[in-house]
Amino acid sequence: RAQMTAFAMDRDGRMVVTDIAQQQVLLLDTFMNLNMRIGEPGALEDQFNEPSGLVFLPDGGFVVADRGNRRLSLYGRLGFFEGMVGGDFDPSNVLVAPSGLAVDRFGNLFVADVGSGEVHVLDRRQRLLFSLGRELDPTQAPQGPFDVAVGPGEVLAVTDRTRAAILIYKIIYE
Repeated sequence: RAQMTAFAMDRDGRMVVTDIAQQQVLLLDTFMNLNMRIGEPGALEDQFNEPSGLVFLPDGGFVVADRGNRRLSLYGRLGFFEGMVGGDFDPSNVLVAPSGLAVDRFGNLFVADVGSGEVHVLDRRQRLLFSLGRELDPTQAPQGPFDVAVGPGEVLAVTDRTRAAILIYKIIYE
């Protein structure tokens, strides 16, 4: 039985949906017809362990936050696997339990990481720019960031489960 936990829609009306019960992602066309099932339970490159967040990239590809495998899985516009960021075997992996994802107008990827208590920001090539959390005053830092959204006016909103709040930050580009 399916258990949908996240979805994203691109500007053409295509949709991707995570199904945490079946450890898969469903790619739907603009008429909501199933185009492709992606993944199965596991730790290999096209498998998932708690897929929990989705976002479309400016080029039409999409990213899946794979919380249980401590990584982000990257897919092209047609739904084929193109790579990953993080994972258990990446010694420089900062991801502990990535969940929510958002992209800004420059293609930067914002990752809510409930496990580390931080929001990680990656550039359009998925390289870590910085992590938001530990360097902030404890009264301003996210503690249990679960999802993120980038809004107009360079605003970053973070749902924080630990605080039971939505935290609002101003994004400053230099």
